[in-house]
Amino acid sequence: MKENQEFRKESDLIGNKLIPKNALYGINTQRATENFKISEKKMSEYPHLIKGFAIIKKATAQANTILSLI
Repeated sequence: MKENQEFRKESDLIGNKLIPKNALYGINTQRATENFKISEKKMSEYPHLIKGFAIIKKATAQANTILSLI
């Protein structure tokens, strides 16, 4: 964490954590990145994966619409 960066304090059942103030994620994501260091790569480095997720979400929404679940 950068020294001159501003933080917000978030809490969960485990305790408190400082999250960068401008972060678009919360305490659960912060804990996951600290505990499960799988890769240093960002999702933006995998546009094909993002497109795949979008295709799956679209298909799921279409199926739920056909089944009148949404």
